Amino acid sequence: YEYVKKSLQFIDYNYSRSIDVDDIAANVGISRSHLYRLFMKHISVPPNEYLTRYRIQKASLLLESSNLSVGEAAYSTGFSDQLYFSRVFKKYKGLSPSQYSKRSHEKKMKKTPAQTGAFCLPPGASRKQPDNQSLASKEKRFAQLAALFPWESSARIAARFD
Repeated sequence: YEYVKKSLQFIDYNYSRSIDVDDIAANVGISRSHLYRLFMKHISVPPNEYLTRYRIQKASLLLESSNLSVGEAAYSTGFSDQLYFSRVFKKYKGLSPSQYSKRSHEKKMKKTPAQTGAFCLPPGASRKQPDNQSLASKEKRFAQLAALFPWESSARIAARFD
């Protein structure tokens, strides 16, 4: 569990660099094969797959929230080949990066005030509090969160357990 947590933090801090599974394993101090087994046990995704999903999610956020070109988004998220980035992006998002960027910018222009969060709750109303249902262990909860939200900052997921 600690090795996975440290690995996710390493990915979070270094995804924009040219890192691979060997770098992650070396940083954590375990073998590549042991890292693979731990990722499969705790988050049900191989480390290379997690790194790729994480990078694609970060790239999609960049394409949504900035005017970066596809190449700039690719290089900013650790991809050194724009063509490879475009193929991988389309595999995960179903659209090419340029189509995704265009579509997200069009959606921004059409949002209603409610969609942008520009409304308040009526006086006396309160937001429903999340269920405080506890899970059997911190490891299980961490694995579930990381598997459900691979794009979420691993540091933010890990911070829930400090």
